[in-house]
Amino acid sequence: MAGDNRFSFEELTAVAYQRERALARRLARQENVSAFAALEQVLKAAADGGLLAGVVEERRRTLAAAASRRALRQQASRLRFDSRQAAKAPDPGAWHAWFDGSAKPNPGPIGLGAVLRAPDGSLSTISRAGGSGDSNCAEYLALIAVLEHALLHRATALVVHGDSRIVIGDVLGTALAAIPGLEVERQRAQSLLQKFPSVSLVWIPRARNAAADALAHAGYLKNHQSMFDSVQK
Repeated sequence: MAGDNRFSFEELTAVAYQRERALARRLARQENVSAFAALEQVLKAAADGGLLAGVVEERRRTLAAAASRRALRQQASRLRFDSRQAAKAPDPGAWHAWFDGSAKPNPGPIGLGAVLRAPDGSLSTISRAGGSGDSNCAEYLALIAVLEHALLHRATALVVHGDSRIVIGDVLGTALAAIPGLEVERQRAQSLLQKFPSVSLVWIPRARNAAADALAHAGYLKNHQSMFDSVQK
């Protein structure tokens, strides 16, 4: 029984289920064939008339997706742990950021606002237009903007404050369901969070996020005026 030289024994073993590997071992003993040939036979049977290559590629995609989900869960766990630690024992050397996004009407023109405070107390702010979208998109774009801003300032330990439970839960992966239509923003925010040696996301009430809210409103006004001016032209 000849093996399919397109795949090595290691490649087939990596995509085979545990029960398939056990079945292949029994088959190899019963039919006196190599472990490679037995496993190949078992996986071809799993193809149910299809090609072995199709089974291998499908299993690889499934394994890659599972690995990606595990990585996101690990990242979310680290962020939640850091958030608890930040609340219990604030790091005097940490940077702090506050973000907020505004869409009026919802959906409508977007304004982004954020404040970044360095460990020495110095502040820098963001207030800009963000195109158009709904409030969740606005919050995500504001979060992305302040994370990029913090990286430009070479912040290491960072505590990010926001008043959107929905977006914070979404980016941490703790929400019951992901926000539809914001996959690109979610991936961008998660990628930026991974660049910080220490980072946490902390929900705060809207009343404690007044500065970022005011900056987001100012950004919305700039966006609204720009859209109005373009219509008048």
